[in-house]
Amino acid sequence: MESNQGLGYMNHVTLESCILNQTTLAFEKCSNINATIDSKITSVKNPISGVIKAKEIDTLIIDPNKVDPEDTEIISEEIIDNKLSIFHQNQEDE
Repeated sequence: MESNQGLGYMNHVTLESCILNQTTLAFEKCSNINATIDSKITSVKNPISGVIKAKEIDTLIIDPNKVDPEDTEIISEEIIDNKLSIFHQNQEDE
């Protein structure tokens, strides 16, 4: 699957052994996720709840003003280098 802002705004999302090519802003506002991705995800944005397992996630965007970061477990075989939290950015700007 290849998508820009794909896989968003869904409930009870189940993906097994999927490959996501150039998929950005995945799982935005998705709840009850059970996803096993056998490839890199370019970016994940504000998932609501569940588990996302991927070989690698380039950028993880979590805004704790919009979702509770504790409700989604993110598992990546590679270290996520570009973890971005809008909340933390806003604190730095003050």
